[in-house]
This record gives sequence, structure tokens and C-alpha cells, in this order.
Amino acid sequence: MALTNKEDQEKRSVIIAVVAISLIIFLFLWRFVFSQNEYEYMPTAKIMVVPKIDFDYLSSEEFKYFEEYKQIDPLEEDLMGRDNPFFSY
Repeated sequence: MALTNKEDQEKRSVIIAVVAISLIIFLFLWRFVFSQNEYEYMPTAKIMVVPKIDFDYLSSEEFKYFEEYKQIDPLEEDLMGRDNPFFSY
């Protein structure tokens, strides 16, 4: 049965669209309305635990190794740059 008429093709595409929409609605209703949930969805609180801080590390030999590094001196006034970089020279 060949479709020769344009109206027949339009009718066929409308029927396919109605069947697809009906199928989607049926699956949605079956999944969310008619199915019985085994458990209820209840929000659970996530309890955060504070990490333990090892204060003995501050007196260990590994921490004393960082004393070898010196603090960097701040830049001199000449090297700081312009007051407002958006002004032209």
C-alpha cells in the first residue's frame, strides 16, 4: 500500500506523533504515578567532621627546616610602579 497522496503522508505523520506522545505520557505515568515506591525520598544531612590538627608538627625537625628560608624584603619605592596605571605618560 503505497502512499501517493500528500494528505495521506500528513495523516500518517500525525498518527505517529500522537502515538509517540501517548507512549511518553504512559511511561511517565507508569514510572512516577502508578508505581509504588519502596522507600520515601528523605533528605539526609551530611555531617562534616573537623580534621584533627597535629600541633606537635610545629615543634618537629621537619618544621624547623623552614627556618632556613628568609623573608623577602618589600620592593623599594622606585620599583613599585605608577600610582595610576591608566594615566598616560
